[in-house]
Amino acid sequence: MNCKLTSKFFQIVSLINDDQKTARDYGVGHRLYGAEIKLIETIHQYPGENAGELSVRLRISKGALTQLSDKLLSKNLAESYTKPGNRKEKYYRLTALGVKAREAHQKHHAQANKELCEYFCSLNTEESGAVYGFLDKVMELLPICESHCGCYQNGSVCAMTDISI
Repeated sequence: MNCKLTSKFFQIVSLINDDQKTARDYGVGHRLYGAEIKLIETIHQYPGENAGELSVRLRISKGALTQLSDKLLSKNLAESYTKPGNRKEKYYRLTALGVKAREAHQKHHAQANKELCEYFCSLNTEESGAVYGFLDKVMELLPICESHCGCYQNGSVCAMTDISI
């Protein structure tokens, strides 16, 4: 029998994965995927970095960065430029429309992030320690995939199997 906590965790992972594949319009007339928003955020955060540096930061190939940036350019969310004396390196900056998309994306997530932070702040030291320990364990074991929990505690099936959430 699957542990309800493990099941809930993988439901969340699945929802996050699905969300990354869902394009949204942040009020700029274009539907943007998670990867496009991530590039917009990265360009904003690191305005002086060239395409190669951005690809390293995003952990994608230069070719993938070129494809992604081309999408932003075609949607008028970013523009590319070179610096005087170095026409080989390509740089990007957000257009006014790109800034608007970024701000709308930030606003979209602000309330949920606020509520999540308030929840975590309401936990006592033991509860927050348990959550932090769980997240550390997940990071240690990555990559992971959904499977039978097989959780045992003191020689018997984990009590968490029968919890009601």
